[in-house]
Amino acid sequence: MLFHMKDHKAAVLENDLNKLQKDGPAAWADLPEDELFTPAGFSEEQAEATASSNYSYWGSTFRAFFKNKLAVALLAALAAGDLPGVARRMYNVFEKVLPERQEVRVAEIKHTLIQCGALGATMSGTGPTAFGLFQRKELAEEACALLSEQNRDTFLAETV
Repeated sequence: MLFHMKDHKAAVLENDLNKLQKDGPAAWADLPEDELFTPAGFSEEQAEATASSNYSYWGSTFRAFFKNKLAVALLAALAAGDLPGVARRMYNVFEKVLPERQEVRVAEIKHTLIQCGALGATMSGTGPTAFGLFQRKELAEEACALLSEQNRDTFLAETV
């Protein structure tokens, strides 16, 4: 029933538009010349107020970001060059939803990294890869050697 009503209203509007198009200039032929060609006023402020909403993608993103205390602390640590501060705040939300087997394996790898001297360890992306941040290269090399005994793909990478 609702669709029928919408279809009926659409048909009425279409008929009205078709009639106006057929009448063409006759519909406005009786208007005086000065009303036909009166320039429209323009206000940049009104155009801005009506042309777009108050929504700002970046404003929304920044507000959401600054509500997250962990993200703000991480940004502050990055800006200060505080590697231990960054490492302590690393976190990956996908770790919560891993299948149990992968969750246990990632936790074991992270534990090994921390025990070998990593300042922090977390899972990368959607997993199951994990990584650790080390302040000393020799500690990272020891962790790599230990983990490569149990894991086929173990790599040591250096930041640039």
